Amino acid sequence: MKNIRPHGFHHAFLIVVASCAMAIPAAIVWNCAGIFMIPVTRDLGISNGMFSIFFAIPSISQALLFPIIGNIMVRTNARILLSICVMISAITLGALSTFTSIIQFYIAAVFLGLTGPLIMVCMPTLIYRWFSVQNGFYIGLCSAFTGISAIVLNPLGGFIIANYGWRIAYLVFAAIIAVIVFPLVALFIRNYPSEKGLQPYGYREETTSDHINQEVGIDVSFSAAIKSAPFFMLIIFAIACGFTNAFTVHLPAYADSIGKDISIGATIVSFCMAGLLLGKIALGVTANLKCPAVDGVKCPKIDERAGQVTPS
Repeated sequence: MKNIRPHGFHHAFLIVVASCAMAIPAAIVWNCAGIFMIPVTRDLGISNGMFSIFFAIPSISQALLFPIIGNIMVRTNARILLSICVMISAITLGALSTFTSIIQFYIAAVFLGLTGPLIMVCMPTLIYRWFSVQNGFYIGLCSAFTGISAIVLNPLGGFIIANYGWRIAYLVFAAIIAVIVFPLVALFIRNYPSEKGLQPYGYREETTSDHINQEVGIDVSFSAAIKSAPFFMLIIFAIACGFTNAFTVHLPAYADSIGKDISIGATIVSFCMAGLLLGKIALGVTANLKCPAVDGVKCPKIDERAGQVTPS
């Protein structure tokens, strides 16, 4: 066995940097959305319930897009695809600052929902392409930046809203994505290490069939997956995550309902995001541990098609 590690800096770590940056749009759209509820509803003269639909529409868009994300990822240039998604997020957030009708928010939510899954699903796919070791840790690290970003951006957004208004806050968030995230994605993202003349970081040169089987894995059919305990455990876990996300987005509105300033509500969300940060890193580290088979099905591993289930 031979570990191939290039002398000097490996481009895989620039993929990590760009992937961490890609978490910023997701953090703004999902984890910072709640701080806008009270100022927007009061300015537009609508109910909290009507604005809550703005949170739900991206989820519907995601549900429609997820089944085909894998094919999109395989057939397109990741750098171009992600650059477009990032800029759509920036333009859409900037447009929110000009809206005067809730219908406009609903239309914008569709675009935010379509770009979010592509950004967040491409991230683990790229990590698996560029790293042969510690994949789970780096996926957890990149995912954790949704929490890190939200810890910083929620108080920042709360301060801007309190002092300059919600429209300026949307513009600032759009500028952050356009100025920071877009250049990193456009400069560093590459589909495969071979495009830079490299092997994945930590690549092990091995010719035995046992190693090949471990690395490539065997596809699990949908009919077999839905009969396994891990499949239903994953569904329960996903539903629990959904409930958590739906809860935290309403915390700023709750803080306002008991007479607290919007900055207090934003700070509460930041503390929630600290827990999200720790949880995602812990989940990434755990993913690298060898786990026993359950009902004859091993722990699943994400492959480059981002949607196919393979055993680890």
